[in-house]
Amino acid sequence: MTTTLSCDSEFDVPAIEIVGGKVVIFPTDTVYGLGTNPRSVEGIKKCYALKKRDTGKKMPVLFSDLQTAMLFAKFGEKSKSLGSAFWPGKLTIILPSADSTLPQELVGPDKTVAARVPNHACCLRLIAACGGSLIGTSANISGEESFTDPYDPKLAQLSTSADYFVSGVCGQPAGLSSTIVDATNENAIRIIREGAIPAKTILSHLENISKTDLSSSAT
Repeated sequence: MTTTLSCDSEFDVPAIEIVGGKVVIFPTDTVYGLGTNPRSVEGIKKCYALKKRDTGKKMPVLFSDLQTAMLFAKFGEKSKSLGSAFWPGKLTIILPSADSTLPQELVGPDKTVAARVPNHACCLRLIAACGGSLIGTSANISGEESFTDPYDPKLAQLSTSADYFVSGVCGQPAGLSSTIVDATNENAIRIIREGAIPAKTILSHLENISKTDLSSSAT
């Protein structure tokens, strides 16, 4: 049976069960998310089953802050600068895993983590209650539209398969996906998907980092 919460609810008790592998659907600054403890193999498998998602397609992880993300993923100077500049916000950064104990179901054969710190107070409070990290894939059946309206009947139907449902408003403008950057190679950072943050903004930031590096080297 699904327990329904609001963004005004206390998350401490539900978080204990989520850390233990229970599944939660919750609002983010983009769309409704589906999550669990990223270290729980059981929880990750539940998310895949609920989404009917191909297990070859990995799920991103949402973090409470950059420092917590650094416990999961290896940041270089440029990727750390991107995180500092655009987090909290709608930027997902794919990075090499920094922890050999993370489940194969999370990091996959290439041992990478797709990391993001969302800009959404309710979502961040839930993540913090869960220890600073939470799977953050979109709460929808794979291939179908994502949800932003907490009263959408299809979202209500999907939530019956989750252990917890947090009802709240997604960030504005809602529905805009995060921009995804592949930073597994610090020297060849690539934009995989342009979303809420324009590609030119990311590229301009990276160019400024490079210019700074050159200036530092010249002095």
